[in-house]
Amino acid sequence: MPVCFFSNASTQLLTKIIGLGRAKQMMLMGETMDARKALDVGLVSHVCKKQDLDGTLADIAGKIVAKDHTALKLFKEIMNIAHEKSMEDILYREGRAMIASGSSQGARKRLNAFINKK
Repeated sequence: MPVCFFSNASTQLLTKIIGLGRAKQMMLMGETMDARKALDVGLVSHVCKKQDLDGTLADIAGKIVAKDHTALKLFKEIMNIAHEKSMEDILYREGRAMIASGSSQGARKRLNAFINKK
């Protein structure tokens, strides 16, 4: 018989990721899910074959590293608090982030590359 478990704030995190209804169903009924279902409900962002794991991770990391580091930092900060702040607060923070990331060294490099592209 499946057992309900409490681990690593699962009761809070699972509800935020897959919703209260699905989280209750999983926890109360002791349900598990395969990788495809986890992808479908948003519990994971990628699924690959075991032999493709290193390549998949390298692709994902490469896409992240290629982004402007200032913008990524600000995006992560705002996303981590977005669920607990008002719309006005988030819009203010996003406006400040746009200014900061738009004036970053990475943004200047991309703008210069665009301007000098012929």
